[in-house]
Amino acid sequence: MPEWPQQKEWTVLAVREGKKNLNTHGEFQAFYIDFQGADDVNWYRKLPATVEVGKSYFGTISEGERGLRFKKETPGNGAGPEHKSTGGRQMKPESEWDPEKVARMGRAHAQGVAIRIMEYLQRQNTHPVDALAASGIGDPPEDTLGLLFAISDLLAQDVDTAGERAKAAASLDKPAEPKPAPMMTRQAFGNDEPVDETTMRNLCEAAGLDKVAAPALTEFICKRLNAEQKQRAKVGLETEPQVVVGQLRTAYGETFGSDLPEDGSDVPF
Repeated sequence: MPEWPQQKEWTVLAVREGKKNLNTHGEFQAFYIDFQGADDVNWYRKLPATVEVGKSYFGTISEGERGLRFKKETPGNGAGPEHKSTGGRQMKPESEWDPEKVARMGRAHAQGVAIRIMEYLQRQNTHPVDALAASGIGDPPEDTLGLLFAISDLLAQDVDTAGERAKAAASLDKPAEPKPAPMMTRQAFGNDEPVDETTMRNLCEAAGLDKVAAPALTEFICKRLNAEQKQRAKVGLETEPQVVVGQLRTAYGETFGSDLPEDGSDVPF
């Protein structure tokens, strides 16, 4: 099974139009897309918009509350493997969201080094079979291509071993994950200070929501929730923003029948 999220160029194989939703930010429509390597992916876009079969779009496919979802992004926007956005969300290392690409690159590098080693041994009048036998590999192949693969395997194994050691050392230095905060009760609300839209939008943005999602969720909180629910949302966004944003996303989807809209690089405002 593929591991999500994955960020790369995605080619559209088929597309089906979903229902439309009108809010204060415009008209949005869900598109259900079969990408090459990912089927039935939801892409929520502001209209007018189309998704063309055969065209490729760069972005990230991740798992949401209602299945796979696509977010279009701009290649080379400075978000490196360990880059943190202003909202505090951390990108995963490339080895996690595209292990196939990393494996291909590592193998190609090992093969390139293997070729240079074989050329060096030939200049030294040393047969590669003798060199492999001396390295501990029993019964190395005699043919050139077999020798190349054997040396590549040896180099790739050494790189993988070094990576596993580094990963294990990093996990020992990593601080323990904080335990989720218990669900808040009404006593946690203090004096029940009023919830204004500006404060709520600032909290949504601080939790990592973009310029489309933050005002949409703010409007949902301020106009759809009762006074106690608003206070719960406010306190939650102040203390456990990521947990509460997830709960609010679910509530938004159950209310409107669609995911919370998010900004895309192709959405003009």
